[in-house]
Amino acid sequence: MNDIVPGRVARAPLSIRGLLEKTTLLALLATAGGFAGSWHWLFELLTHWRLHLLMALAGLGAVWILQRRPTWAAAACLGVLLNLIPILQARAWAVAPTAPAPGPILRVLSINVHTLNPHADRVLHCIREVDPDLVLLMEVDDRWMRQLEPLGATHPFLQAAPRPDNFGIALWSRLPWTHAEILTLGEAEVPSVAVTLEKAGRRLCVLGTHPLPPGSAEYARLRNDQLREVAVWVRAQPASVMLVGDLNAAPTSPVFRQLVRDRGLRPVRHPVGRGTWPASLPLGRIPIDHVLVTPDLRVIRFEVGPPVGGDHLPIWVELSWP
Repeated sequence: MNDIVPGRVARAPLSIRGLLEKTTLLALLATAGGFAGSWHWLFELLTHWRLHLLMALAGLGAVWILQRRPTWAAAACLGVLLNLIPILQARAWAVAPTAPAPGPILRVLSINVHTLNPHADRVLHCIREVDPDLVLLMEVDDRWMRQLEPLGATHPFLQAAPRPDNFGIALWSRLPWTHAEILTLGEAEVPSVAVTLEKAGRRLCVLGTHPLPPGSAEYARLRNDQLREVAVWVRAQPASVMLVGDLNAAPTSPVFRQLVRDRGLRPVRHPVGRGTWPASLPLGRIPIDHVLVTPDLRVIRFEVGPPVGGDHLPIWVELSWP
């Protein structure tokens, strides 16, 4: 005898097909939501996952084709196309490394080391392996500055603003600079570092910055405000400019696109599938650590480095400074 509770309607268990349908709908909604990223910070977060959504919808589309469900297959393929368009746009705006040119090469390494990362030895090893002219490190506190003192033997020029939170910043150089300063750009009041190098009468301004992550409406506003102030600073420079750091924005984000449009900076193209965060993921990392340059600088090489114990992977770039 079955026990029947009056007024309660039995629900059928969710089938595999039903689960696939719901997953496809969610992926399509997330895809569409990303196009509203300029209007709300939550929608903007979705733009960081364009490649993931593309891959998910491509897999779902293949399943629907095998299942002979043409409507669902067509919807998934449309989602693939809608995610592919901003990805291709971002790659079209970016500059790809070219063959080396005659003359000196400048090599710059950037690492968000993560304040609580205990592996300063890995960071120092990475610096020795890359052998950069400039080293930008983010999330450095007083402990990190003490552990990185050996770096002064090879890179004696230092401009630093260590902090106990996750927004300390420091830049070491083996090359002398003509000007160096710590800047506060935007209402978040986190430090950025700017230095000016000079060669044969030509100047290069390097700005290292690390805005807040967009984990809330307020943090997103402060990140956007800092990146707008970065664009203002770049426009004011009479020389070539290189912007480098953890910008907490993917190339497919409207915030990142606005930064590129504001000054004509050219982002250096990440290798396909080689994002930088979170470092703990074997695949599917998001490229939020960037190098952007003015068009007169020629990029020769761009690499994503191995893990150094933090939540970001290092990036380094070689460029020709004519």
